[in-house]
This record gives sequence, structure tokens and C-alpha cells, in this order.
Amino acid sequence: MRYKGEGERESCSHTRPVPRHPPHSPLPPITVAARASAIPALLAAAALAPALSQATLASLLRTAPGNAARDEAVKGGACEAALTALKAALPRSDAWAAAASLASALATKHEGAKAAFVGGGLGGLVASALPSATDAGVEAAASALSACARADDARPLTSSAFQHGRALAHDGALPTALLAVLADTARSADAVSAAATACKRILVNDDLVRAFAGLAAWGGEGERSASSAGGGGSTRTPTPGKDGVAATLAALARGSSDPTPAGTRLARAACALARQLAGSDALKPGLVGGGALAAVAALVPRAAAASAHGLVEQALGLVTALALRNPAASEAAVAAGCVPAIVAALTGPVGGGAGAVEVEVEVEVEEDEEDENAHPAPPAASSTTPSTAATKAHQWALRQACAATRNLASRAAPDGPVLAALSSARLTPLLRAARRRYPDACGDVGAAALRDLGVEDYNAA
Repeated sequence: MRYKGEGERESCSHTRPVPRHPPHSPLPPITVAARASAIPALLAAAALAPALSQATLASLLRTAPGNAARDEAVKGGACEAALTALKAALPRSDAWAAAASLASALATKHEGAKAAFVGGGLGGLVASALPSATDAGVEAAASALSACARADDARPLTSSAFQHGRALAHDGALPTALLAVLADTARSADAVSAAATACKRILVNDDLVRAFAGLAAWGGEGERSASSAGGGGSTRTPTPGKDGVAATLAALARGSSDPTPAGTRLARAACALARQLAGSDALKPGLVGGGALAAVAALVPRAAAASAHGLVEQALGLVTALALRNPAASEAAVAAGCVPAIVAALTGPVGGGAGAVEVEVEVEVEEDEEDENAHPAPPAASSTTPSTAATKAHQWALRQACAATRNLASRAAPDGPVLAALSSARLTPLLRAARRRYPDACGDVGAAALRDLGVEDYNAA
């Protein structure tokens, strides 16, 4: 099984724009040089007002373009200052949350800072403090862990994100502490969401994933059972209270039932974590039996209609992972209603002001039961279509819709329920439209989906 970080670089998140003063303001924009020159003073002020100075420095680093300010902070000892503050401050204090926020800002897109925090014991500090930390502290600390295990610094030729994630999760103390946050219904949705994202980032291989689910012992690379090594998976009963699959599904259910933006963020993070867990064949039955596919079937149509493309991508990515080499999961996905969810993703609006009005394409439809009208398809790419963040997110959501279709169909019986459901959904024109609109993202996987659906001219536009 291959996990992200194992020979694969994550795509970088979009840099936040630098705040601009309105035209009537007499104050000029803060330059990169001015931001960098302010860092020594902020570091010196830490002894007088640590929470204030570290929060200010974190804010400066998050808004500064490029890495000049972050480089200056790392050279000035900001990583050591943040670790010292995390050791000295009470977990429930503002100073601890500010230090964790500073660690997150420093580790973002900076390979040197990531190494400094992982080698300096950030994982152990966070693991011991999480039970008594505030929600803000949990969110900031989990974000720092995620930043350390994310391959987002484009300057080095290689990334150590995989090694950092494995080091943070190795002995199980940190994943166990994060698991307790996932299962804590008193925590805020954003705190649980941050914990889920951190778990997804640090559970970088099959051994760690299975240990998180209670199917193996913690301890690094030597805990794989003989049955798992032989491909049969583990039959060990999950440790009571330490079942990461159950906690992940509970977080997904909580996010799915919360219509607020925080609920959407939680649902997306829980789907991403479940998708990571589904990379282990030993965990797929628990995810399917726990209702993951039914949750996806209910989530995706609402998310697609609201142009919540990140949630659509992760939810359908979960279907893709569960259906991989798993015909039983494919049949369960069809029974749960995941095929209409795929249709909803392929026909949903782009949003964000770009291509929000859908263009219908001609589709041959038999005049029967529920399909009296053709499915609307995303408009074809054109020179007038703006390249916005919404369209970039939309293309990855459509790519996952193509991938989910492909995995559902690839091992389906010719006369079985899976191909029958996919055929009745009339996906061919929708997949072709996705390939035309986003040839780079959907060209290859869309053709593979069409091929496995039995379309002869699957490479045709």
C-alpha cells in the first residue's frame, strides 16, 4: 500500500494574499524587508509578553509572501522559543496556544523548521498537553503537527514529510492523544477537524494505520502481524476505547449533521482521514460496515450543490479507496446510493462566480421512470473560463468522481448490480464532458472509467 509522502509530494496550498490598504489609507503596504526586520524585536519581546509577541509573529509569518520572513525567524531562534514556551506554559493558557500557533506558522512551507520541531520533541509536548488544552490550543497544536508532516516546501529537491509523520506517530502516544480528541463530543468542531487532519498526516503507513484502529501494537515498523504480512489482514479485535475507525466515523457523522461551515470542515477532514485508513485492506470491512458509504451518499449531493468541492473530493476519494480491489465494497457502495452521488458531483456547479451556470449536453435517454431529462454536464473548457480557486478545486472533485467510477466498475461482474447501476446512470456523456473540461486532471482517469464501463471509443473527446 502506498501512502502520501512515500515518494509523492503533496500539492502546495494556496498562499494567502497580502492584506492591502484601501486607496484612501495613508499607510503604505508592509514590505517583506520590513516584516523580516521586525522579527528580532518580536523575539526579544517574548520574555516580556510571550503570548502577545508570539501571536503577533505567527500572524506576520502567515501573511508574509514567500519565505524571507520565515527564514529570518528560524535563523533568529523562533523554533526554539516556541518549544520553550510550550514546555513552560500551562496547556490551558493563551501562551500555550500562541506558542502552538507560532510553531504551525513556522513549520508551514519550511523544511528546516519542520525538522527542528520534530527533532525538538514537539510530538511529545503536544501529546502530554492535549487532554487539558483549550479548543484553540488543540486546533493550533494539531495544525502544527500537520504542517510538520506536509510536503509543502518547494525549495528542497526532496521532502522529509513521510519521515516526520512516521517519527511523530511511532510510539503511539501522539496518535492516541489525537484519537481522544476525535472521540470527545465536548470539543469544538474545528478542534476535532484539526485533530483528524493531523492523524491523517502522521499515519503514513499500513502499520501505523492498523495500530490506530486497534488492530496492532504501536512501536514502529516491527508490529505487522504474520497474517497481514501474508496479505490476509489482521483479525485482532480493536482495543476498547481505542478504535480509530469508530472515532473517525463518529466525527464524520457529527460533521455530516452540522450545516455550518465548521461542520463542512469537519466532514471533509473526517472523510480524508477515513480515506487514509481505507488504504489498509484490513480496515475496509469496518469502514463499510460502519456506514462510511451511506454517509458519503448523503453528503456529496448537498456538497456538490453548494460547490464544496474539497468535501466532494475527499468523500468520493473515500469511495475510490474502499472500492480498490474490493468488489464487495463496490456492491455496498451501489446499495448505499453512491452512484447518484457521483452523478451529482459530475453535474454540480463550479461556484465562486466561475461557470456557475450549467450547460446541458445532448444525452440519449430512454423515456422511462425517473430519467426524463438529460443530466446537465459541466461546461466545456474555453478561453473565457476564469482560472479561479473554485475551478481548481472543482477539477479535483471531478477527477475523484472519475476515479470512483473506474474503481467501482473495474472488477464488477458483467451481469452484476454494479455495472447495471452505472449503466443506468448514463455516465458516459458526463465523463466525456469532464475530460473535455479538465483534460489534465480528468483525461487519463476519465478514459479509464469509460474503458471499464465497456465504452469502445473511450479515448474519444
